[in-house]
Amino acid sequence: MRKIFLDCGAHKATSVKRFKKEYPGSKEYEIYSFEGMIKCEKSFKKYPDVKFKNNLVWIEDGEQIFYNNKREGSSVYKDKAERSGRGTKGKLSVKPETVKSIDFDRWVKEEFNKDDYIILKMDIEGAEYEVVEHMIKNGSISYIDKLYIEWHRVKVKEITVERHLDLLESLADLNIVPYHWSHTSKSLDSIATSKRNIVRNEKDIKDFEQYQDRYDRICERFKELHNKNV
Repeated sequence: MRKIFLDCGAHKATSVKRFKKEYPGSKEYEIYSFEGMIKCEKSFKKYPDVKFKNNLVWIEDGEQIFYNNKREGSSVYKDKAERSGRGTKGKLSVKPETVKSIDFDRWVKEEFNKDDYIILKMDIEGAEYEVVEHMIKNGSISYIDKLYIEWHRVKVKEITVERHLDLLESLADLNIVPYHWSHTSKSLDSIATSKRNIVRNEKDIKDFEQYQDRYDRICERFKELHNKNV
């Protein structure tokens, strides 16, 4: 059995640094880091054991338009890349780039076996919805033993609250708990169901009332699954 850490949205190796420092038994893991901004590769020179890949984690092999704003918020979604800080609008500092993408579902199934222990960390600025849905549909999600994710629904207008909740329910049905990942968060065991990642402005908060009961049930399911695994 191999132990694997998949670092999707690697940026300047901040997640690798934290994983190596804080995750139990991190020295036993092979690490693969994916990042769309090629300039970030230089940050990995201090980690020669990490396999850095200048690819967008996506649902197909090919090329995708990548809106590079020279920040960690760059994205395949233009409106997401334009947002900086607390959801405010900023201006793209560079023109859109064309970056090679990989079908992440295909890649996982070709590279690993189901008896490998795989930790997936995903911070891909809105693309997590397309990719995780694709993994569920095509089966590679069954290779994942632990999922860390940062949701970006509030910064991508194409992603609805209903779609977000649908995806959470699909993960719960598969007994997969999504844990929050941030290189600045204090805990590695915080479940990624914060309402702050679903609604933020007054209109969204008002509209969310129709989903409150469903959201509460989903949160309870994840708490139960988490407690079984502790």
